[in-house]
Amino acid sequence: MGDITIPADVWQHPLVWWLILAGVAFTIVVKFGSANAVTLTPLFRWWSERDARKIMRQAEIEAAALILNDQRVVALTNQVMGLVKQVQELTSELSTAHGEITSLRNEIASLRKELGDYRDEHPEL
Repeated sequence: MGDITIPADVWQHPLVWWLILAGVAFTIVVKFGSANAVTLTPLFRWWSERDARKIMRQAEIEAAALILNDQRVVALTNQVMGLVKQVQELTSELSTAHGEITSLRNEIASLRKELGDYRDEHPEL
């Protein structure tokens, strides 16, 4: 039986390095875990509270989104109210312009009638 050789490219694989790191970490925890429980307690507490921190972060993001959404609703409401005001002003201007056009058409019709009557009275023109 020959020597077992490990190909050179095996050491380049990330999984090998993760297994080595996991083995070293496991060895450290087993060897110093009970002796340094006070030292490692904050690390364990931090690791166990990560889900709570994630939930709190998500709640803060959702609260900020709700506030932003409310601000957008207020801004859009103000814009719509401004547009309504502009439409009302334009409608009143259109109504006024329509009234003026109608009165001018009536005046033109009466002037045409007068001109027709005048031409009937003075055929020499």
